[in-house]
Amino acid sequence: GVDHVTFYVMGPNYWLAPHRGNFWTTLPTWPTPTSTKYYFTDSGALTTTVPGDGAASFMYDPSDPCPSIGGNNLEIACGPKDQRPLENRSDVLVFTTDELTDDVCITGPLIANLAVSTANANDTDWVVRLTDVYPESHGGGSHLIQDGIIRMRWRNFLNNPEPEPIVPGQVYPVTVNLWNTSYVFNKGHKIRVTVTSSNSPRFSTNSNLGLPLAHDNQTIPTEYIVANNTLHLGSESYIDLPIVPLSSLPKFDVKSTVDRAIEKMSGGDSEVAAKMLSAIDIFAEKLGETWRNGE
Repeated sequence: GVDHVTFYVMGPNYWLAPHRGNFWTTLPTWPTPTSTKYYFTDSGALTTTVPGDGAASFMYDPSDPCPSIGGNNLEIACGPKDQRPLENRSDVLVFTTDELTDDVCITGPLIANLAVSTANANDTDWVVRLTDVYPESHGGGSHLIQDGIIRMRWRNFLNNPEPEPIVPGQVYPVTVNLWNTSYVFNKGHKIRVTVTSSNSPRFSTNSNLGLPLAHDNQTIPTEYIVANNTLHLGSESYIDLPIVPLSSLPKFDVKSTVDRAIEKMSGGDSEVAAKMLSAIDIFAEKLGETWRNGE
């Protein structure tokens, strides 16, 4: 039956075969991951080896924000959309692992730690996306797993609810929370992280002026500064992935559990049980269509 902790382990599009992931698991306790740092390098690599110091800069123009493509949305297109249209922009930094030689399973919180500076503004945003790069044999694409954002004036909001403007040119350590997930990056795929300063309209576009939200809530600001933003590379800029052995997440037979529950709820009436199963099948098919279409 169902244990204390039950969740869905995601994976690549489930109609791709073969693949690992896309199943339920139920466990007595939440799995304990191994925290693994993937560092950003000036060559665009994403690596577990600490790189030398470096920097990568871009110009963030609030009049041309990086658009939202998929994600955890309600009123705009959602889901694990292909992020490649964003990754060619001049204001998006892209970091990618080599092709994975084995499955990499992550379960838990996703945290990116960045060392950043802005040359000419007292506020800006930092956006981090985690994606799964499919091989061409699986259709290609850089599919969104999770994303997160931090507004610099509220970088210390847990300790200070008041805005704290940044000093132009000063380097700040910041943490970007991408929330939690459970996902299997399959062998032959690549892990990718992108860093930029906007994700619109999922998040409001920052004018870089440090204005109160009441005056800084436009999708495309009419007054703004084009920010010269820099990600400082080295030991202080990385994403922390919570890696667990795939073997620690046993597949849970949902169908058998549902069958037993229906038998109990129907009181053994086969006609009632059949109607309940039919309703579940219709719902599951609709859910699958919605997921496949990214709706």
